[in-house]
Amino acid sequence: MRYVDERAIPHFKIVPTFGECFRAWESAHISRYEPSKSSLASYHNAYTKCKPLLNRPIDRITWADMQGLIDDMQAQGLSYSSKKKVKNICSMVLDYAVAMQYIEHNYASLVDIGKNLKPRPHRPFTEGEIATLWTHQSDPGADVVLMLIYTGMRVNELLNMERQNVDVARRFLHVVKSKTAAGIRYIPIHHRIFPLVTQRMNNSTRYLVEDARGQPYTYGRFTQCWSNLLTRIGMEHKTHDCRHTMASRLDTAGANETARRRILGHAQQTVTEGYTHKSIEELRENIEMLK
Repeated sequence: MRYVDERAIPHFKIVPTFGECFRAWESAHISRYEPSKSSLASYHNAYTKCKPLLNRPIDRITWADMQGLIDDMQAQGLSYSSKKKVKNICSMVLDYAVAMQYIEHNYASLVDIGKNLKPRPHRPFTEGEIATLWTHQSDPGADVVLMLIYTGMRVNELLNMERQNVDVARRFLHVVKSKTAAGIRYIPIHHRIFPLVTQRMNNSTRYLVEDARGQPYTYGRFTQCWSNLLTRIGMEHKTHDCRHTMASRLDTAGANETARRRILGHAQQTVTEGYTHKSIEELRENIEMLK
């Protein structure tokens, strides 16, 4: 049986604040469960959204205070996921306060965060919109959007694409960083985006896609560039719509199912050794069906 060392339990001369309880709970939680870095980052992200509660004594925090916090998040347009994480962090901190006998009840479970509404379904770019993008190809970021549409790559796959993984001579991209094992793949470069790729190669140092200062893009910086571009040309799309556009266009063009899955990184083949020159050329035949 594991005993708690009373000397490790924080003692306060007065009732601690929410912020003090959070830090004490976090210390105990780390010691006991060794959570991952991503979990800790998630806790801190939710904690920063509890700013109105941080300096308030824990025994003075009411259900109305927590519900008001969630209602303000709703008014700001924050996601269901964000509201759920804030509710969870409040619940864990107040559970800790109950255990430490700072308060008698935890009312966080009564906080209403609303329904988890389904997000807008992905909407592929139309052929007309793609034609419009081509007329704006010299606009900042338009070439990257076109590369995403004609490769079906995830945004981070393209942003992490290094020059050494771009084979200009044989005209294919080698994805070596992906969220799935099947995402490690070769993608032939469609003839229409080949000039865009070579231009990027001529102007980059390490990564295929870099800004004017030669720095790679973070996902956040790219989505801002994306938003600016699409607003300027009168379109409304999410970045993931590019992959759905590629999937839809390949299907319409009559590409075979195996090729479509391998191009998008959905194939069951999970090792790049399964790609031969012949198989890459077969993928090229299918990808070149697109206009």
